[in-house]
Amino acid sequence: MPAEKKTQRYTFKGAAGEYVYAADFDRVTAERDALQELLNQRDEAIHDLEQRRHAELQACQAAERRVEELLDTARGLIIQAHASWGFTEHHPDCIRDLTALNPTAEAASHE
Repeated sequence: MPAEKKTQRYTFKGAAGEYVYAADFDRVTAERDALQELLNQRDEAIHDLEQRRHAELQACQAAERRVEELLDTARGLIIQAHASWGFTEHHPDCIRDLTALNPTAEAASHE
């Protein structure tokens, strides 16, 4: 069997059991160390990407809150302007604008 021949080529029997040649042991050790280093680098890259994703998520959530605050302010200003002008109903253009600011505004304006 080819696998046995390959194994036999890299090992030999001694008084205390099986041994491998020092050159083979050093090569395998070096390969293992290189793979471990590569794994560590990849783990660090994953960690960095996860931290960046988390920071971006927090920034997006803060931006969404700020947009909602600004939309609330804009809606309030439009309603105040109408009230100060004595309008009892919103003009169709304002209804359209309020709807654009909040999809539920049209339903609220007709109540």
